[in-house]
Amino acid sequence: MSERLLIVAKELLERTRSGQVRWESVGSSDVDFRFSVAGGGVVVVSKDATDDYHVYLFNASTVQVDRIDEDSKHAGPIKELYEVVHDKTLQVDETYATLEEELGLRKPESWTIERLDFVAEDQEFARRFDFGRLRSVILTVQPTHDTDTWRIGWEFSRDGVFSGWRYGPGHPLWHLTKNPGEDAVTVDYYDMAARHVAGQPALAGYKNEVVLVRVTIAPAYLDISVGQYNQRLPTPDHRFGRLYAWADGRPYQLSVSATATA
Repeated sequence: MSERLLIVAKELLERTRSGQVRWESVGSSDVDFRFSVAGGGVVVVSKDATDDYHVYLFNASTVQVDRIDEDSKHAGPIKELYEVVHDKTLQVDETYATLEEELGLRKPESWTIERLDFVAEDQEFARRFDFGRLRSVILTVQPTHDTDTWRIGWEFSRDGVFSGWRYGPGHPLWHLTKNPGEDAVTVDYYDMAARHVAGQPALAGYKNEVVLVRVTIAPAYLDISVGQYNQRLPTPDHRFGRLYAWADGRPYQLSVSATATA
């Protein structure tokens, strides 16, 4: 076993737990996960058909330079790393929570996302927001200092079924917009007929500060406010929300936290 790679693996375990490191599922598989190292190089953690666990280190030319193999009968830190990466990357807890609440297997409860990094185009949060079962949501959005373009918001649905794209007839979209080279954050909205309401000013003189979004829910409506902007939306057409982010093909990173109060 490589002691040097083992030290790296243990550090990745702690950073994955705290949300500082984001892994990607390799291809369509849910058994191999990849962390790309800035400047080149890749760490891969995997589980094979015999339930043995592995960590590989590849250089920028995708040549393997080190590995650790861990027998399933003597599982230790590599198995622990794999399980944490698996659950975090596939958002297992969030997916189960949404399903169990919908099936009545658990009561709606308050929950918090301490930190989730959005970096991919149309990246979404697996847990759906059921505004019919919540009293409020507080969302904080922090772009990195070099992120000049980003969008984040909710596609809405009456029944929890979404359009398959960003929005569409019967699936409104509300999102924050930060355009390149502009010092303002605006709000864009596409209504039930997929008609676009021109961007409304929310934050002027914006310089990559944290953006705070507050959602207050009543039986017949929900109010969304950010900066100087406020919008009231009817609850029946906006009962469920799918949170996702994108940047029109440009690189970006948003660190997002959310607190939902039932």
